[in-house]
Amino acid sequence: ERPKRTRSAIDSEVLQLRAERAEAMERHGELTRLRDALVEGERRYRTEHQPAILESAGRWLEAITDGRYRSLTFESLGKSGERPGLQVMSREAGGFVPWEAPLSRGVREQVHLALRLGVAEAADAGNEPLPLLLDEALVHWDEERRAGLYRAMRARASISGPRGRERQIFLFTC
Repeated sequence: ERPKRTRSAIDSEVLQLRAERAEAMERHGELTRLRDALVEGERRYRTEHQPAILESAGRWLEAITDGRYRSLTFESLGKSGERPGLQVMSREAGGFVPWEAPLSRGVREQVHLALRLGVAEAADAGNEPLPLLLDEALVHWDEERRAGLYRAMRARASISGPRGRERQIFLFTC
């Protein structure tokens, strides 16, 4: 049998629970404001930087795949709640296709590398070109795509930066 509680003990417990509730609501408000700030920061970043990155990555992808895949787009979360995602322009499909299966692992890795190279170029805008360090980036690539990347890398490496410096490219593989 439970011991009987006094009215003052119950009132004290109610006050404590109300204080905890107020504290939880305050913390919820803080977290909501932080989430909103992160969402706004991501939106701004995408608006300011994403077009240049996707454009550059598309040029890399086109060179690597000899035009079979040539541009990229990122669909943001729509009103109907569909999942956002990266899309690749496919010559074969005659339009954009999602960057996932049924695209082969090799094509997905080529898109991934093209995006990384696009980010590097966007970061370089108006600055000295950054060196590129690629480690085992071509493991699952066929010979034709590797040759396309080598051609594109030679062309891009020879582009001089604002101080006349060329981009260094280091490709590591076993």
